[in-house]
Amino acid sequence: MTADGQLRRVDAERHPDLFWAIGGGGGNFGVATRFEFRLHEVDTIVGGMLLLPATPDVIAGFVAEAEAAPDELSTIANIMPAPPMPFVPAEQHGRLVVMALMVYAGETEAGQRVIAPFRALATPIADMVRPMPYPEIYPAEDASYHPRAVGRTMFVNAIDRGVAETIVDQLEASDASMRVAQLRELGEAMARVARRHRVRAPREPDHGQHRCVLRRSRRSGQARGVGLRLRGGAAPG
Repeated sequence: MTADGQLRRVDAERHPDLFWAIGGGGGNFGVATRFEFRLHEVDTIVGGMLLLPATPDVIAGFVAEAEAAPDELSTIANIMPAPPMPFVPAEQHGRLVVMALMVYAGETEAGQRVIAPFRALATPIADMVRPMPYPEIYPAEDASYHPRAVGRTMFVNAIDRGVAETIVDQLEASDASMRVAQLRELGEAMARVARRHRVRAPREPDHGQHRCVLRRSRRSGQARGVGLRLRGGAAPG
């Protein structure tokens, strides 16, 4: 609904200017009352959780592999203290790990080949990546679990060893009960979309961008401080 109170059906053919604007232009173009998505059938995937030790080399290597991987692979890397879960050895509890969630939407054999370099970064602490029906990647959530956290999200153009070392140092120095730096590779197909179709384009459209989400349990100042250090600024006092 636009500001004049009119309901409009917007797509690439009808009101293409509005369709372009809602792709990241903010909330001043109208109120979206319904979305229609074109779905793609996905049957069996190769996916699950891969738990690796969180050293700067492993983190930087993981991001490099994610950048080099084909579009069929999606990854989320959570750098965080290892939780006391049954599949995590007791000696690893509380140590920083890369808790990676991975999905390869394609042929099983190809998926295993694509994920192999991630497994080779270090001896996995836990490897739960396997062929599975797509819905299994989303297990049922505990309805009684309501965590409270402070989050800060930013885009960075590279996660090299220096940035990875900063992430590790800041997480190790934090006294928050739960601290997480989440890294998502957002380049590849997204970066290849022509600029005329994007409101907000990456500054280097031929390369990947990374979404970094910093979460601290009730430590807003620490979350801001890590964000500033990753951007090369001074942390708040």
